[in-house]
Amino acid sequence: MTGKLEPEKTVLPFWGRRKPVVEALAVAAAVSFLVVSGVLTFESIWRLEKNRFQVDHTNRVMLALERTESAIKDAESGQRGFIITGNDEYLELFEADINQVDTVVTELSKLTIDNPSQQAKLLELRKLISERAEVLRTGIRQRREQGLESAQAHVTSGVGKKTMDRVRVVTSAMRDVENDLMVTRESTTAQSFRTSLWTTVLTTVVGLMLVSTVRYLIAHNRRRTAKAASSIHDERERLRVTLASIGDAVIETDNQALVTSMNAVAQQLTRWTIEQAKGVSSSEVFNIIHEDTRLPVENPALHAIQGGTIIGLVNQAILIGKDGSETPIDDSAAPIRDETGKLIGCVLVFRDISERAKEARRQTNLNRLTRLRAEVSDVLIRNHDLPVALKKVCAAIVEHLQTASARVWTLNEAGQMLELQASVGLDVQLDDPHNRVPVGQYHIGRIAEKRQPHLTNNVADDPEVSEQPWLIQQGMVAFAGYPLMLNNRVVGVMAVMARQPLSGEVIGEFAPLADSIAQCIELKRVLELLRSSEAQMQLTLNSAGLGTWHVDLKTNTLAGDEKFHELFGRPGERLTYDEAVSCIYEEDRLRVLDSISESIRPINPRPYEVEFRIVKPSNEIRWLFAKGNSNHQLEVQASFDGTVVDITDRKRIQTMEREEDSQFRMLADNIPQLAWIADGNTNGQIYWFNQNWYDYTGTTLAEMQGSGWQTVHHPDHAD
Repeated sequence: MTGKLEPEKTVLPFWGRRKPVVEALAVAAAVSFLVVSGVLTFESIWRLEKNRFQVDHTNRVMLALERTESAIKDAESGQRGFIITGNDEYLELFEADINQVDTVVTELSKLTIDNPSQQAKLLELRKLISERAEVLRTGIRQRREQGLESAQAHVTSGVGKKTMDRVRVVTSAMRDVENDLMVTRESTTAQSFRTSLWTTVLTTVVGLMLVSTVRYLIAHNRRRTAKAASSIHDERERLRVTLASIGDAVIETDNQALVTSMNAVAQQLTRWTIEQAKGVSSSEVFNIIHEDTRLPVENPALHAIQGGTIIGLVNQAILIGKDGSETPIDDSAAPIRDETGKLIGCVLVFRDISERAKEARRQTNLNRLTRLRAEVSDVLIRNHDLPVALKKVCAAIVEHLQTASARVWTLNEAGQMLELQASVGLDVQLDDPHNRVPVGQYHIGRIAEKRQPHLTNNVADDPEVSEQPWLIQQGMVAFAGYPLMLNNRVVGVMAVMARQPLSGEVIGEFAPLADSIAQCIELKRVLELLRSSEAQMQLTLNSAGLGTWHVDLKTNTLAGDEKFHELFGRPGERLTYDEAVSCIYEEDRLRVLDSISESIRPINPRPYEVEFRIVKPSNEIRWLFAKGNSNHQLEVQASFDGTVVDITDRKRIQTMEREEDSQFRMLADNIPQLAWIADGNTNGQIYWFNQNWYDYTGTTLAEMQGSGWQTVHHPDHAD
């Protein structure tokens, strides 16, 4: 038998032949099992996470309710702190707490957005919080406007407590709702936990499931760790950028007040780098003194750490940099606590207030200058002797401008010597060469000679300043000397010395001040001349027999000199206006009063000139002649002034002359001849004719006036 040999074929068992399929099925089954187990596990975990989230959500609502009540209480504390102390820092805390209340209530609104019942209660809570905030602000306004007692009465009235009790009722009701939800959610969470536990037990039957679960948890844990680390890094970086970007300087310390960090602004102001400052006591880095006393100020970081409260910096604090620079600052220090409330350090927040301090100093200088102007004006208008007035002005300069000394010299009559009239602030010796300074000598004399002020804030290096060693020994820094000028004429010199630089505002005040002093010197000189002239005038008036009077028309008060009272027959007495009027002869009195009325009227007054008789106490009648005018100010008569003289003798002479003239005219009119009298100074003009002339010529006096007599003469005889 013949045939072809075929190679022997290997026959694999079924399972072997089906191994890839089985493996695939096994893998598929395993994967299916893993998938099913994973799905069950995922569902259990998802339900557990959801329930945990709901429980956490309830806890957040409960915490927000507690924070709401706490913030309201903090606001109440801030309000009471302000009412008790009146310190505005408590108002800052109050406003911060009120803002915190709004923030927490907003958070509550978001947390309960899916709960209509809670949303309704939240609306009521918002209304009550607004009412409580308004009650607190009312107390603050009463403290500001009406004082402590009114504010305390408002606090103790119970209005705020009633509102707060209603707040607590609403928050308690909201807590009850959340507590009910908490019970339900905790029960659901427990059930989810049991389901998850049994699912996990079942999945542990399969090793792969266990390994896969462990690997999943490990991987999941690693991812969460990496995410948390990334979040922490991002947060730290965000904080670093924030601190570097804000305009305020920030220094952080540990609980031993040692510097741990500081932003760029703090490094710039303190002149310390973070590398130099880290681990150094904050008292050394944050070195502050008081601006006025120059004494060190205790480290506010230590206060904040020891007291555990916010500490405000003292007013007028100066930060001394590492290089000795000085910067005015303000703000505060606050403790830092961890999540458990443990104090772990302090943060100093401060800012450069150089511009604000500069403006405050400028305003202070302006206030001082205003007070100086007022006091100097008051001194200069008062009736002081010149040395007294100048000394008061110097004292005002030293007091209000805070200078070390102020002096004023006046130029003598010869115009060659400056004589010291007033000095305040430095002892002046009798033999001091600056008591009498020749014009052109020393810096005072040179100021008068050049008629130019000399100002310096560097006495030690100014060659124009005399006696520099002594001034340096006395601590003098600034000198200001001004010539006292009036109408381009030097009347004196004013000099001021100070132990601190003089500001531009102060220096700018010296020029008008020097003008005022110069005017005062000239006014006093003129008044002295006037007093001398008045004395001479009074002597002249007395020699001429003139009396003077002054009537204040507002008060109807009469003031007359001795001669006036002597002429009225009352020597040594002081007549009132009515008494003087009663001395006038009765027949003349109305005429005199009418003349006075015409003279003192405000509009178009007439000069007062009147002759009248007075009756002396001895019943002697004398003739007086009075002459005067009313003096007007703003169209309202202020006074009535004039002179009076006895004219009795003149009146007697006039009477005699009239009698003699009458006798002459009677005699001339009775003679048979024609008679006339011509004026020898008016080219032969005739001014009088006797009665026979008129009878003979048939003319009148009016026709004969001047050259009228020529009309009754023949032309050939007129010449």
